[in-house]
Amino acid sequence: SFNGLWTYVAETAGASTEDAVRCALMLFPKPEARATVLERAIAFAQQADGPGPAWTADLAPAVFIAQALDADGGAALDRYQTAGRALRSWGVPDRDAGLAAALLTVGGGADLAAGVERTMTAREYLTRFNGDGMAVPAAMLAILAPQVEEALDDLRMAAAEIAANRLSLGGMENLSLGMKLLLQTAVVPNAAADLAPMTANVPPTAPAALASEGPPLMLLGLAIAAPFLVLPALSAFHEQALHRLAVSDYTFHPVHVNFVYG
Repeated sequence: SFNGLWTYVAETAGASTEDAVRCALMLFPKPEARATVLERAIAFAQQADGPGPAWTADLAPAVFIAQALDADGGAALDRYQTAGRALRSWGVPDRDAGLAAALLTVGGGADLAAGVERTMTAREYLTRFNGDGMAVPAAMLAILAPQVEEALDDLRMAAAEIAANRLSLGGMENLSLGMKLLLQTAVVPNAAADLAPMTANVPPTAPAALASEGPPLMLLGLAIAAPFLVLPALSAFHEQALHRLAVSDYTFHPVHVNFVYG
């Protein structure tokens, strides 16, 4: 069961409840690989933590990287730490830097510096909705497409669909559900897949199987490598980032609803 899985993660890795739940969300779809992935993730987290900064403390980024990339964690560790240091230099808080760095490690493309730059561009746009906590959603957008402006435009259209169908009352809730819709549709195959650009952000450490499968599943203009492995992580990271901001936004709203769809 899912409850048994996150409890097992918490007891095995000494993770906090929230961290263990995020790890379980990513491990749950592939039961045959859970023990192996968790073992590799713990080893990766211990190497990444070492004498390093506080942003390496959570296990969820390590589980995401261990599950999405191949067994050789040396290159992934270097990418993760490089991305984390770059994000911290831009003022990204410790609580967000680890998750954002993991997203860029897996889906940021061969040019990691360009991935960080795309993340900061998206973050600058998203901070108009909330001045803090937007680094993780920005990293999600940065891995969707090589041109972050295109991903931002798709987010705008997704949020407009949420509003048009009256699924939210606007504000952060609208942005949160728009992001969730965008992330899910970005990995759903469609009839126009053969027209989509062949410029998915496949990292150099991706398993060889990805290269042999041709272009990843994609929405026109969007591409995510290994969508089956990435989507559970995006859902877990979305809950910690945008969903909580949306709930907080309505908690302090003068007139708020008692339920946020999600």
